[in-house]
Amino acid sequence: MKNALKKIRLKIYFDFRKNLTVQSLKFIPVFSLWLISWNLYSQPFFISRSSADYTEAVPTSGCSAEPYADCVIKLLPGQVGTDYVFTVVLNTPNPVSHEATFADNPCTCSLNPSTSYTANDLFLTVTVPGSCICSSSPVYPNNYIDVNVHVDYDGPMDDQVFRIALPRDPLRIAMVLDISGSMSLPTPGDDVDFTPRWDVLKTAVKTFTEKLEFLRYPYDSIALTYFSTTTEQPVFPTTHEFIEITPENESPATNLSSAIISTDLNLTTRVPHGRTAMGLGLMDGKTKLHHNNITSDGAKKIVLLFTDGFQNVYPKVTDDGITLEDGRKLNDCSPCTSPQQLIKYYTISMGAGINVPEILTIIADNNDGIARNSTTGETSEFTTFFDNQWENMLYSSSPQTVANKTGTNISEEADYSFTINKNIKTVLFQLISKESDSLTINVVKDGITLTPVLERHDPNHKLAGFTLPYHSAGNVLYSSGKWDVYLKGNSDKKYMLSCFVDDHFLKYNFELNKSIFTVGDSIKFSGTLDYAGESLADENLKVEAAIFKPGDDLGNLLSVYLTPDTIQFNDIDDPAQQKLQALLLNDSSFYHSLLPEEQIIELKQVNAGSFSGSFSSTELCGVYKIVYLIKGDIPLNGSFERSRTSEAFFVFGKVEEADPVVNPKQPDPLPDSAKYKNLTVLQISPKSKFGYLMGPGFSSKINVVINPRKKINSASLLTVKEVEVTTYVKEIKDKLDGSYLIYLVSSSKNPNPKISISVRGETMYEGRACPIPWWANMLLIILVILLVLLYYLKSKKIVIYKIILWITSLIILIIILLHYFGIIRLFC
Repeated sequence: MKNALKKIRLKIYFDFRKNLTVQSLKFIPVFSLWLISWNLYSQPFFISRSSADYTEAVPTSGCSAEPYADCVIKLLPGQVGTDYVFTVVLNTPNPVSHEATFADNPCTCSLNPSTSYTANDLFLTVTVPGSCICSSSPVYPNNYIDVNVHVDYDGPMDDQVFRIALPRDPLRIAMVLDISGSMSLPTPGDDVDFTPRWDVLKTAVKTFTEKLEFLRYPYDSIALTYFSTTTEQPVFPTTHEFIEITPENESPATNLSSAIISTDLNLTTRVPHGRTAMGLGLMDGKTKLHHNNITSDGAKKIVLLFTDGFQNVYPKVTDDGITLEDGRKLNDCSPCTSPQQLIKYYTISMGAGINVPEILTIIADNNDGIARNSTTGETSEFTTFFDNQWENMLYSSSPQTVANKTGTNISEEADYSFTINKNIKTVLFQLISKESDSLTINVVKDGITLTPVLERHDPNHKLAGFTLPYHSAGNVLYSSGKWDVYLKGNSDKKYMLSCFVDDHFLKYNFELNKSIFTVGDSIKFSGTLDYAGESLADENLKVEAAIFKPGDDLGNLLSVYLTPDTIQFNDIDDPAQQKLQALLLNDSSFYHSLLPEEQIIELKQVNAGSFSGSFSSTELCGVYKIVYLIKGDIPLNGSFERSRTSEAFFVFGKVEEADPVVNPKQPDPLPDSAKYKNLTVLQISPKSKFGYLMGPGFSSKINVVINPRKKINSASLLTVKEVEVTTYVKEIKDKLDGSYLIYLVSSSKNPNPKISISVRGETMYEGRACPIPWWANMLLIILVILLVLLYYLKSKKIVIYKIILWITSLIILIIILLHYFGIIRLFC
C-alpha cells in the first residue's frame, strides 16, 4: 500500500512538471523539496520499530530512524507443522483494520497469516499457519518467510515486514562406534583411575544424545553401529534402523532416546573385543542412511565415526578417503547434485597417533565433514569432541559454545561467570567430572537462583538447561547479562564446565587455508562475524586464536624412545601403533612430552566483520588444536563471548636430502631371503630440515624407483651403455627407531642401479644404490691437483712421479666409472 501511494504521488509530481511553463521552472526546486518531504515524512508510523519493544527479535539498521528504509524485523525460526505466533507492537491503539500477507515465502502454501487485536491494546497478534512453514533448503533463494503486517487508521496507514527464518532440516545421524579390543585400554594420561576408553566413550555418546534432545527438531533420528572384527547392531527396537530423538520432557524417562541408547551401550555383552573393521562400520552406517530414504522429510544424512586405532580388517578405506579396497564408495554420487544424496562424514579419533588422524581428516575433507583428533586425549576431551561435532552438525542453525572452564579440584565451592547476549531462547550448562555425583550446580541470574527445566546426571556428567524468558515470583528474566554458576562439593578430580546457547542471530565462521599441512607451512586464518545478517565492527570486538601446539614431534619421540620389550595388543597389527600405545600407557614422560603448549595470536579486523591472521611456528608434526575466543558488544543486544574449536594436522615434510647407508651385513633377514642371493640392503632415516625424524609407521610413504627415467641431454659427448640389470624392491622394513631398511633384489651379483628415493613425494636421494663415497672423489681431485702442479715443474727427477700419478689417477677414475655404471661394485 505504501509503495502504491508513493507511485501516485510521484505521478502527480511528474505531471505537474510537464505542464509547467518555462517561466515557472524556477519554482521547481522548492516544490520538489516539499513533495519529497510529503512523500517521506507526512505518513505517521503506527508500528514500532524499536528494538526495546521486541525482546525476541532484531530490527535491522534500517529500523533505527525514519523513514525506516529497508527496515526488516527479524524473528527466531519456526518449526515445521507448528503455528508461528508473534506480536507486533503498535504506537497507537485501535486500528480500523489490520492484516498480514506473505511478502516472500518459498514454502508451498495457499493460506495467509491471520491477525487478531484486542481493543485499546498496543499489541497485534500475527499467526502464521504451521502448514506454511517448511525446513530450509539450499535450493531456495531465500531461506526465510517475509510477512508484511498492515494497519489502517481510516486513512493513515502503516506496514512493516517481519522475517521468520526457516527451521533447519532434520538430522539423521548414523553413529559408528569402535568397540575393538584397544577400547578396553585406559585413556591416555589416566594413571589414577585407569578408566577404560569404552566407558568414557559411553558417557560422551549419552551427553551427545541428551543435547540433541534439548534442541530437538521433528524427525531428528539416530542409529548405532558398533564395529570390531565385524559390525554389530543394537538390540533396541528401531524404525528403518533409526530411533527418533525424543523431546527432553519425554515420560517416563526410560523412553528417552538417550536412555534407550545408554542402556544398549551398557549391556553386559557390550564389551571391547576383536580387531578394527572401520571400513565395514562406515559401510554399515551408509547402508542404514540409504535404507531410510523411504521417508521424504529432507533430513541431512550424517555418519559420525569414532575410533581409537588404525583400521586392520578388509576392506579398508583407501588413501583418497572416498573409496574402500573393494571398490565401494562412501558416497555413490560425485558430485552429489542434491543435499539429500550426500552423506557427510564427521570423524573423531582419540589416543591414536601416527597416520590415523591423517586418514580420518581426509575422509572428512572429501565427504563434506569435519575431523577431530587427539593423541593425548583425556576424559573431558572425549566429550568435548562430541560437543564440537554436535555444534558443527547444527552450525547453520545454532547451537554455540559460550566458553569451557576447567579445573583440577573443588574444595567446597568454585564459581564461574558467562556473558550472554540478548535474544537467546535456551541456555545449557554441562559439567564433566568423574565425581559429578558429589557436586551440585547452582545457576544465578540477576540475583535469582534459577531452577532448570532440564536436568540430567550420572556419575560422570551433569546437564542443567534453561528456557527463556524465565518467570520467577513476578520477575521476568531474559538472556542478556552475566550468568553466575556455582559448583559446590568436594572433588579431587579434573572437571570441565561448559555453557551452550541457542543463538540464531549471531553468526561466526572461521576457516583455515587447509586442514592438512606440511611442517613449515603457515596456518592462515580468515573469519567473518555478523549479527542478524549485518557485519559486526564494534571497537571492543576481540577475536583471538589459542593454538595448542604439540609439546614435541610425535614421530621423532617414537624414534628416540626405546621400543618396550613386550607389546601385546591383539587388535593392533602395526608395530609402530603398538609401540605408541605401549608408551602412552607405560611411560609418563613420553605422554607429558606430547602435551600441547598454548600460544595465542590476535586476529586483525581487515574489514567490518572480517578477520585474518597467521601462525608460522609449525616445525612439529601432529595435531594443532585451535580454539577461537570471541568477545565483544552487539549494539542494542548486549555483550557476548563465544568459543569455537578447529584443528590443523601437520604431516612430515621438507625432507632433508641424504645418502642411503649400505649395510653389507643383512640385518633382520627376510623369511624367504635364502633364495635371494643378490641382496642389497639400504638404510635411510628420513629427517626434516628442522632436524626431526619422520619416525616409525610410514613405510607406505616411502617410494623407491629403480632406474628413474630422465630427459636425454643432446649435448652429451660421451654415452656409456650400462650393464642390463633387473632390480626390484622386495620390502621396506620399519626398524621402529626412525630408520627404514630397503631390500633390493637383483639379477646381478654386484648390482648398483640408479635409484630415486622419495618420502611423501619429496626427493630424499637420487643416485646409485651404492653411492661413491666422498673420500674417493676427494682422492681423485687431490691427484688431479698434484698432476697440475707437477706439470709446471721441469725437473727430470720428477718425471717418474708424474707417471705414477697419471697411472694412479687413471686407475681410480676407471674404478669410479665402473662402479658408477654398475659394472663392478667396490665401495659397498
